[in-house]
Amino acid sequence: MSDHTLPLTGERTVPGVAIENYWFARHVAAYRFAVGRSRGLRVVDSGCGEGYGTAMLAATARTALGVDRDGAVVAHARRAYPGVEFAEADLCRLPLPDAAFDAVVSLQVVEHLPDVGRCLAEAARVLRPGGELLCATPNRLTFSPGGAPVNPFHVREYAPAELQTCSAGTSGSRPCSGCTTARGSAPSSARRHGRSPNCSQSAHPTTGRAGSAPRSRA
Repeated sequence: MSDHTLPLTGERTVPGVAIENYWFARHVAAYRFAVGRSRGLRVVDSGCGEGYGTAMLAATARTALGVDRDGAVVAHARRAYPGVEFAEADLCRLPLPDAAFDAVVSLQVVEHLPDVGRCLAEAARVLRPGGELLCATPNRLTFSPGGAPVNPFHVREYAPAELQTCSAGTSGSRPCSGCTTARGSAPSSARRHGRSPNCSQSAHPTTGRAGSAPRSRA
């Protein structure tokens, strides 16, 4: 269980803070989606933040590794979730071998990155052929309808089609499931998953390459 010592800055959500409960619950919903697709698998949580999500994945995955660039956050996660593995690293330069993981989870991360393509390429590199990238990000159309991101920590936010285009640039990706509308309804080609409003999500199997998926406040 977390010791709740990370400051609430708006860059990442944290558990155990009453005024943050709405956003935290939305993050947990996306992690539950990821848990359901990664049971018994070797998983990387790319951009793990506080660590609660990696702990959720670790409860049912074969192995789970949380990675974050912030050393203080990684140190907190190790204290808060003993027995769960965490590493400090650049998400665009993962210190991990090629084709070593069954799934890469990256929830509420890509909107913080200046080079999303490079991050997706790294996820693709560490995925085994047929592995899956589960990616979530705020839906720009409903989260920041005025244009500029409302969260100052967000570099760029994406509409569902924009995220699909971004991930399609990584060889071998194709969408397989998720929700793509503000109220969580899925297209006819996808399974339905109950999501919070303002959220779009999808999952992509790969041939050792990347895919993607969307949620709200990181």
